[in-house]
Amino acid sequence: MNVGRLGALASALVVLLFAVPEVGYARAPCSAANPNDNISDDAAPNACFAGGGTVNLVTGSPGYIVQSGLYINNSVIVDGSATGARLNAHSSLNGPILRVGFNSSYVPTSPVPSNITLTRIILDGNRYNRSTSICASPSNNRSGYNLMIKASNFSIDTVYSVLALCGTAAEVVGTDFEIVNSVFNSNHGDGLTVVECNNGVIEDNGIFDNEDVGLAVGIGTGTCSVRRNNIYQATVHAHAGLLVGFHSGAVVWDNSITSGYNLMKVGIVVGGHIWNGGSATFGAGDIQYNYVSGAVVLGVIDGISSGTFTNNIPGTAQGTTFFSNCASWYNLVYIVNTSHIGSATIQPGYNVRNLDSCYPPP
Repeated sequence: MNVGRLGALASALVVLLFAVPEVGYARAPCSAANPNDNISDDAAPNACFAGGGTVNLVTGSPGYIVQSGLYINNSVIVDGSATGARLNAHSSLNGPILRVGFNSSYVPTSPVPSNITLTRIILDGNRYNRSTSICASPSNNRSGYNLMIKASNFSIDTVYSVLALCGTAAEVVGTDFEIVNSVFNSNHGDGLTVVECNNGVIEDNGIFDNEDVGLAVGIGTGTCSVRRNNIYQATVHAHAGLLVGFHSGAVVWDNSITSGYNLMKVGIVVGGHIWNGGSATFGAGDIQYNYVSGAVVLGVIDGISSGTFTNNIPGTAQGTTFFSNCASWYNLVYIVNTSHIGSATIQPGYNVRNLDSCYPPP
C-alpha cells in the first residue's frame, strides 16, 4: 500500500468535498459572527441557530472561534460556503465544539430535535493547543469531542471533523438520519462513533488516521446502512478500523479498511467481546464485500448471536503489535471464537481462538 498516495488522496478529498456549486443557495450570512478575527464567536451563531431556517456560515481566516460551545436544539440548516466554513475550538474550550440535542450539562433535550442539516462545515478540535486535563476520565471524555448529536431526521453531509482532543470526532445517537460524503481525520480517539443507528445511513465517508477506532457502529432498530466508507491508517496507530456486530439490521457492505505496517491491530471487529469480554451477544446483521488489508489481524469475530460474515475480501495481514495478552497472534486473516458466534454464517479461512484471554485490550 502506498501510504503517501493515500495521504494525498485524503487532502484531495477535502478539496473535492467543498467544491460544490452554489446553485440554489440564497446567501444570508450569520453576519454578527466574524470569521476573520480572533475574537470568540459563540453568541452570534447560537442566536442564529436558535432562529431556525437556513443559517449561512462563511469562509474566513482563522474561522469562527468557539470558546464556550455551540448548541442546536431546533430545526435548522447550517450551511457553510463552497470552501467550507471553519469552526475552531478555542484553546480554553471545555466541551464539544457543537452539541445537537444536549444542554450544557450533557442532558438530552426534550423533545429530541429533528429536521437538521449540517453541510459544508469544518469542525477543528485544535487538539495540540488545548489542555488534555479535560480528558482525564476515559469513560467521560465528552469535553474533548468535536460534535455530539442526538436527533432525528437529520443530515450530516460534506462535513470535515478534524483534530478532536479526545473521545471522538463525532458521537451520534440518531433516528432516520444520514452521514455521507464527510471526512473524520486525525482525531485523538474515534473518527466516528455511532452509538445508536435507528434507520440510519453511513455511506461514502473518509475516515483517516484516528487513534482509537476509525468507525464504530453500535446498537439500533430498523436498518443501518454502512457502505463504501474508506478507512485507513497511514501515519498513526489505531486499535481497529471498523467496529460492528451489535445491530441485526445492519448492512455493512463494500467498505475499505487498510493500514500501514503496525498501524492497526484489527481491521474489522464484529462483536464486543474483544473489548469487554462477558457473555452479551447481538445479531450482527449482514457483513459482506468489505476489503481489509494491512492490519496485524484482518478481522476478529467474537460476541454475536447471528448474522452473516461472507464474501469479504482479505488482503495481507502485516505487523506484530497485537493485544498484549495475545501478543503471539499476528499476521492472521480472521480470528473467530466459535463458542461466541451463535448461528452466524462465517466465511471459511478463519483461525479459531479463545479471545477471553486477551481482555482487556491496552
